[in-house]
Formats: sequence, C-alpha cells, structure tokens
Amino acid sequence: AKLEPLDARAACEALLSLLPAISSLADAPNKAARFEDAKIGKTMIFYRPAENRALESARETEVEKLTLLSQRCARALMARALRRKLREVREALEAAVAVKELEALQLALQAVHTPLVGFFKLSKIEYYLHVPNLAEVMALHDDLVEERRVADALQRELQAEDLIGAYARISAEHKIAVALARRLGR
Repeated sequence: AKLEPLDARAACEALLSLLPAISSLADAPNKAARFEDAKIGKTMIFYRPAENRALESARETEVEKLTLLSQRCARALMARALRRKLREVREALEAAVAVKELEALQLALQAVHTPLVGFFKLSKIEYYLHVPNLAEVMALHDDLVEERRVADALQRELQAEDLIGAYARISAEHKIAVALARRLGR
C-alpha cells in the first residue's frame, strides 16, 4: 500500500494529538499544557505564550533526559573498553610469566607500565594495572636477563682458542647457568 503524504493541516492535527503523550506535558494540570486553546491553521499551529512556555519546559526536560542517557551510555562504553584493555594486559602478563620468555615478559611489563587513559568530569585519569606479585615477576625478568647473559658468555668462552685458560670462567658461568635453570624450572 502506497502511503499518501499528509496535507499540512492533517500533519498539524497529528502533531497536536501527539503532544499529550509527552510525559512532561501529560502531568501538567493547567489547560495551557494540554493545548486546548491551540488553533490549527492551514499550515501552522497557533498557540499562546502559556502554551509556548509549557512546550519549552517539556522540551528542556526531554533534552535533559536524553543528554543524561547519552552521557551514561558513553561512560559505560569507555569503562567497558578500559576494563577490556586492563584484562588484555593482565592476560598477556600471565601468559608471559607462564612461558618464561624474556621478549614476551618485556613486552608484557611495558604494557603494565603504560598508563591507560580515561576521563572523569573533563579530567584526564591514568590507570595502571595492579600486579600483586610484581616483585616475583621482576625477579623472573632479572633471572631471564641473567640467563641470556650467561648463555652469551658461555658461547663466547667456548669459541675461545685457549679453552684450558678459559676453564675457570666457563666453570663459573656454568654454575650460574645451573642455578638459573633450577630456579626457572628448566
């Protein structure tokens, strides 16, 4: 079925019939808010200043409701996004600790120390992930750095031409490597 456009007078009558459905106008006790004295012309609705005040008051009330709703939705959206980022950082750190790889742990620690930014009442707020076992994580990081240093030192010493002269250094680095392997569970 094809919809026929309303003529201007019918559109004005339809608009006038919808006004009582607006909650801030429906509760008004005075006659002005109910638009009983409004006159419909060919293309316009004519009403007095009292009706205009009621209509403006209703508009302000509805705009305020919609503004508060949109602000609430925007704050909720930002909070969910911030929570998702914090969860991703936490999961990346947990995964890096589980695999005990230096590069992954360094990336995760960098993400932990990078602030996530939010806003409250036009003020910028920086959020950091709280890591309750940060001392253990940093100790693991230090062990992984030391493990890499020992592996590089052993590689250099084993390529030396005088292995007998390098034996003392190789032995010392080997002891450190064994202790690190025990601590890292390797």
